[in-house]
Amino acid sequence: MITLEALKAVPEDEWTGTSVQAVMLPRDRVYWTTPDETALALMERMRHDNLHEVAVIDSDAWWDWLRSIRWRRPCRSARI
Repeated sequence: MITLEALKAVPEDEWTGTSVQAVMLPRDRVYWTTPDETALALMERMRHDNLHEVAVIDSDAWWDWLRSIRWRRPCRSARI
């Protein structure tokens, strides 16, 4: 996962030599849940960890989505 803030932190003169991997949020720091977690449990977890957003991952939908984007062209926008 990557945030706009992380991308903006890269100085413009380093954009061409910096990979997304170098600035992305590591997988072990991405907070996620599944659609079957109760709202109460998630709210308590978010409050405890001071989270404002959590990714919702449905394993079947995740793989469908991943397969669908596999064939798309990568984003080529040069400006942030």
